[in-house]
Amino acid sequence: MTYNAFTLVCQNLSRPIVPRILCCSLMVLMLWQVVTAVSSMLSLNQSTPTGRQLPIKTTISHPAVSSAGLIKPFFGSYIPSNINDAGVKASVLNVEVVGILFSNQKADSQVILKMANGQVQTFRVGDTLSGGALIQRITPEGVLIERMGALESISLPKNELIFEAQPKPLVP
Repeated sequence: MTYNAFTLVCQNLSRPIVPRILCCSLMVLMLWQVVTAVSSMLSLNQSTPTGRQLPIKTTISHPAVSSAGLIKPFFGSYIPSNINDAGVKASVLNVEVVGILFSNQKADSQVILKMANGQVQTFRVGDTLSGGALIQRITPEGVLIERMGALESISLPKNELIFEAQPKPLVP
């Protein structure tokens, strides 16, 4: 009678000793992990003098400030073409859009911003604002900026134009 490998494995697994051996070997491996973890903790504790802690240097930094390679999206970032359709939150920067010079060529578009100190400046796509925000897109409705890794929008104020009627002559 010939046996193939599959039937031999099935016969060996059906015996009660095989699951016991597997269970014991897993227990030994887990125990080994616990022993090595405890021994490494003890060796760390013994390396410091008694009653004296080693100084731990911690630095807290914003993710946008850390290395640029870690914060950039792997496949690039999505920048919507329309501010209103994107659901992008309004920026909290203290700047106001005074005007937009829009062009179909992205490099030619400019935005005129009034800064917090009252100074008016023009910016293009790729320029950085004073708060560290990067201008990503200029649209006819406003500006999309990237600040601390998040997209924000600064909209052009919608001022309603009021035209007065022509003045009537004073003499009848």
